[in-house]
Amino acid sequence: MSSSHLHAFIDQFEAHDPTDFHPKKLLRAFADLPDPRAKRGIRHPLAHILVIMICAVIAGAKTLVEIAEWAHDTARNQLADYGISAPHSTTIARVFQRLDTGTFEFLFANWAQALTTGEAIAVDGKEVRGAKNGGQDRVHLLAALDQDTGAVCAQVPVGTKTNEITQFSTLLDHFVDLKGKVITADALHTQTAHARYLQARGAHFVFTVKGNQPKLQDELLQIP
Repeated sequence: MSSSHLHAFIDQFEAHDPTDFHPKKLLRAFADLPDPRAKRGIRHPLAHILVIMICAVIAGAKTLVEIAEWAHDTARNQLADYGISAPHSTTIARVFQRLDTGTFEFLFANWAQALTTGEAIAVDGKEVRGAKNGGQDRVHLLAALDQDTGAVCAQVPVGTKTNEITQFSTLLDHFVDLKGKVITADALHTQTAHARYLQARGAHFVFTVKGNQPKLQDELLQIP
């Protein structure tokens, strides 16, 4: 994981009040994530490393070395209470390289959603400033944000060979229950398929209507 990805992650927290969460809840959230490493010789459980990564980044760490240093300093007291010790930065790097990111995103989304109680969710896509994928193309994410807190409840990558429209339902599949929630999105997502998807899941929606839906736009303009 490059430092630019870590910068993008920590930037999400700069405009918000401190988040109150417990390491035990994080450990439970990632308990079912498959460990990509061979069982022999494992000293640090996968969930422990992920808890270290999340807590360290929220605390301000921006590189793998800084994450390891934060863990080393904290493992003596707070982390030790949960049986978590400090791995080397190379161990953290190897785990990140092999991580099942798809499963991780689902589990992380479940944890993040448990921290919010908002009924309105905004869907929006943005390029991550300063970050690039292995192929040197820009990182584009489609995210679902809790409108009450601004917290990101789920996000999915938008590849160069696809677009935000095709990832809309994939993103919202990260939510176990959408019944009664209000989904907002810009004109790009004013699509019949999106409306039917949300209706089937019992959600409400507020979409902007522009020229990409000319017939619907003309009908709305006729309303007094």
